[in-house]
Amino acid sequence: MQYRSLILGIALALSLLSIGCTGQTGQSASTDSTQIASLPLPELEEGDEVAFENDEVRIVKGKTIETEGGVYNTIKVQPKCSGADIKAFELEGTILDFEGVVGHTLLTYEGTGATGTLSLHDLATGKAVMPIDLPFDSGLGVEVADAHTFYFYTHDEAFPTITWDKARGVWVDQTKVPDALRNDQLKELQAKLQQDLFDGLPLMALRKVEVNLQEHKVTPLDEYRWGVIE
Repeated sequence: MQYRSLILGIALALSLLSIGCTGQTGQSASTDSTQIASLPLPELEEGDEVAFENDEVRIVKGKTIETEGGVYNTIKVQPKCSGADIKAFELEGTILDFEGVVGHTLLTYEGTGATGTLSLHDLATGKAVMPIDLPFDSGLGVEVADAHTFYFYTHDEAFPTITWDKARGVWVDQTKVPDALRNDQLKELQAKLQQDLFDGLPLMALRKVEVNLQEHKVTPLDEYRWGVIE
């Protein structure tokens, strides 16, 4: 997925502080502190993929399973330390993907295409943190600001959209496109797609959304980034 290596690197840097499973929590060894013991991790099952790992937790993406009712997979959170504030839990969906760890929050994406649902779960409880009632564009992924704030991009049919007209060899507006959005980022994307153009190829100005985990707020911003939509 686009930007995945960058996302995981930032998420790792902003994730839980790794103190290991052989030391102690607290200010010093001489003070009253909680002993931290290592927990055995379950064996990886066939088809499992380690999506994220540090000294305190391993997050595993399970293989896709097909049933008469449809297809699904799991995301499994597996704590490594008895003293870590992380709960062992498992999520199931069609289809789930790991998007990152922001502070103490797990981000997962559910969908079979480039656009789907972003979900947030507290690593300490396994419970949902807050709903994200806007479509999530997995192609652009998430941008992590700090341990409490991240950004993603969403779409709407009313957003500025253009499509490629193969017969005329030009891009055609499908909705109103402000002059300010006919910018360098659009031109760069069009140039990048030059070898992969097909009739009706749609580009949309996706809207940036801020998520504040402390305040449980989801705020669409007046910022846009062009992307290919399905």
